Amino acid sequence: MFSPLSNQLLITILLVLLAVALLSDIRERRIPNQLVVTGLLLGLAGHAWFAGIGGLTIAASGALVGLLCLLPFYALGALGAGDVKLMAMCGAFLGPLQVAAASVASLLVGGVIGVVWLSWQFSSSDEKQLTTSSAIPYALAIGVGVLISLKTAPMILLTLHGGASA
Repeated sequence: MFSPLSNQLLITILLVLLAVALLSDIRERRIPNQLVVTGLLLGLAGHAWFAGIGGLTIAASGALVGLLCLLPFYALGALGAGDVKLMAMCGAFLGPLQVAAASVASLLVGGVIGVVWLSWQFSSSDEKQLTTSSAIPYALAIGVGVLISLKTAPMILLTLHGGASA
């Protein structure tokens, strides 16, 4: 059975793309569409190359799941469109199950980052007013969430396949 996480080359490409997205998000507070589209195409093409139509199907469904996991937060104004597109790109590399896990981990990490950010904003302001113009670079939370999902992938897969109960 094909697993999106079995190809180290594709995982390495994903991590490089995430690093570039993070640098851009920190410096400019945006994630370039060109980076996301290039990554999406590399994820789709890579899985199609290594696993044929089955790989392409997994990559495409992963991209859709990644998009849908963060889309409600964009609709609420909590995340930017670049963040949502970045998670969709990650899904093209990770597949649907792993991008769902990465999304949950990213939301948890993002919550922690948000609390730290707000605490820092309160403590660094003389008048104790929040600086609302500075956005949190959410690519950091996405990157950490992806790393957590990659680290926990074997445990997640074992649990889903009933291996943990044996």
